[in-house]
Amino acid sequence: AAATITPIAAPAAALNILPPAAPVQLDLTISDLSPLHGQAPALAAHLKITNPDNLLFASEDFTATPAPDHPWLHHYTHAPLPPGLYTATLDITEAPRGQSTPALIARRQTRFLALPPDASPTPPNPDFALSAVHFPADAWASLPALLKTTGAGTLQFPAWRDDLPEDGLRR
Repeated sequence: AAATITPIAAPAAALNILPPAAPVQLDLTISDLSPLHGQAPALAAHLKITNPDNLLFASEDFTATPAPDHPWLHHYTHAPLPPGLYTATLDITEAPRGQSTPALIARRQTRFLALPPDASPTPPNPDFALSAVHFPADAWASLPALLKTTGAGTLQFPAWRDDLPEDGLRR
């Protein structure tokens, strides 16, 4: 099975950055769920959200119903989290027939940043960096505010991207 976790919300979600006091919204997708040998697999999806110290902030279990013609989709919402960096981990397991231990089929992770409520500048920390390599060009204007708010001491920025129109490169 192929699995993905996609943060969704206001425009900053494309950058995996949640605005202050915004709820966590994730789209969970599991595709390629075709039945094996005529029987649909019994799949379970386990989502957990942790901080860098591995402190658990959320844990949810879902049953993924196989369908060969469309992926399993689930929209997950959680109350706003305290400011900080988080990792959402989605584990897909199949209960093996005749065994009690589930078999891990796929594990996907995504990281996201929850911003603090006040946008007061944070001193730059050289150990914390933001990568803007894949940011959409229309999000580049928000980079100075993000750097001030997050305290990132380093910014990875593309000098050239093939997918940008000429007008985007000039900006």
